[in-house]
Amino acid sequence: MSKQVITLLGIGLLFSPYVVAEQKVNGLFLYSTACETESLANALVCGSVSGRLNTLYYSTHDAYFEKNLNQDTITTGGFFKYETASWQGFKAGVSYAGQWRLDDKDPSKNEVSELRNDKDGLAEAYLNWQVNDWSVQLGQQSLDVPFLGDYDWRVMPPLFRAADIRYGQKDDYIRATWLDRFKSYADDQFFKTSRYSTEIETDGMWSLGGAKSFELPQQIIKTQAWYQSYNDYNQLGYVEGHVQWSHHKYQPDLGLQMMYAKDQGKSYAGKVDHQGVGISLAIQPLDRVTLKTAYNYIHPNKNSYLNGALFAPYMIYTASGPYFAQPFFTSTQDLGAGNAFMMAIEGPLNDQLYLGANYSFMNLKDSDDVKALNQSEYVVYGFYNLSGALKGWSIANFFGVATSPRSEQTFLQNRLGLKYQF
Repeated sequence: MSKQVITLLGIGLLFSPYVVAEQKVNGLFLYSTACETESLANALVCGSVSGRLNTLYYSTHDAYFEKNLNQDTITTGGFFKYETASWQGFKAGVSYAGQWRLDDKDPSKNEVSELRNDKDGLAEAYLNWQVNDWSVQLGQQSLDVPFLGDYDWRVMPPLFRAADIRYGQKDDYIRATWLDRFKSYADDQFFKTSRYSTEIETDGMWSLGGAKSFELPQQIIKTQAWYQSYNDYNQLGYVEGHVQWSHHKYQPDLGLQMMYAKDQGKSYAGKVDHQGVGISLAIQPLDRVTLKTAYNYIHPNKNSYLNGALFAPYMIYTASGPYFAQPFFTSTQDLGAGNAFMMAIEGPLNDQLYLGANYSFMNLKDSDDVKALNQSEYVVYGFYNLSGALKGWSIANFFGVATSPRSEQTFLQNRLGLKYQF
């Protein structure tokens, strides 16, 4: 990292105009009104502002086992959001997001594609209605629905233009979602495409799911089930359950999951025929330390997409989503079919420092006529939350090494993040 970049990071940390305490809009303008009184005027004046400033430095060597694909990119940006207070159950929110390069652009060098270009524009723009257990949100928004790739560890957030209806609370709810446009963390506009293709347009997808929990004398059982239809791609079914022994010394958490997908309509991704299962076990061997092991089996099918892998157009090339066994720098569903294993240990050292280590082994094949990937990935990571005058700032770093007998290259990656959230 150059001295210029280090200087810019230091200036941003010490003098950023984003370093303000969260407050209501009426406090910003010294408007004295009783915000407890519900009126349309108060809903506007008593709204809240929030946001995030995120600076990311990505460095890779032989990225994804491609020889000499070395990348170094540093970008800063984030979003600024305003949300009204409630008025007869209604709220509205709007945000602006952008990202800007801090290092020099060099056409002769490889760069991280989603961080390469300067972008900015309208992000969220939604209307929310919430009364008792009902919640309805319409517009441009974030969606924490399985398989939508809501993985927000870049500069700009991934968003969807959608209608989202939910009834219930926390682990007991029914939820229906429909979306027709998508904005990745690399874009400042909404498109009818997906992470799978920037050319293929569809009418989006719809999802219906729910969750139910049961409290027994010695255990807590949590379940969820989903059916999703991705227009002209595939339909997907998913169930997951956990049994937690919260009163046990080690607080075990046993998880089971099943996934099923079939192509439909115009089948733009070709034949999709996926069946997969997973199991996980997490325990706390020490106070505030969690040890997790996970395994997934994906049934091979040589005539199907990536030898039987799961197809999820908004999650592809982004994250492994609900998969129990997943690597960090790649995604389980993008690597093929077979066996996936993961082991992780993590926990807070104190109120400010959180450390972890992750090992994954991907015994997967993306085609019936190639050797198994047998990718081993070793990752160590840490988060540090600053305090005092710098409260709200945090530093995160992920360093990993991946190897595979299918390649002579060793894939190295480091991700350094400096974040301020308010």
